[in-house]
Amino acid sequence: MKVRKRRAQGMTEYIIIVVLVGIGLIAAVKLFGLELKTIITGSEKAVKNKVEPDADGGFSSGGGGGRNNDDDRGGAGDEDEEES
Repeated sequence: MKVRKRRAQGMTEYIIIVVLVGIGLIAAVKLFGLELKTIITGSEKAVKNKVEPDADGGFSSGGGGGRNNDDDRGGAGDEDEEES
């Protein structure tokens, strides 16, 4: 009988943890949902603008490819660049 009680207790604890994680995820989506939607939509638009289908069905970069020189995020080696 003790083995059954331990199994039932373990299953109950597992169910409680799953329910709490689910509640936490729902709360997070409600709290950050609009912000996440904005970020994902912006990323989608950026990808659509940078990658265009070729005539043969492949893909190529539409914006000249490579790194955008107007990018002000900085990166490795930016501090060594000098303006002329």
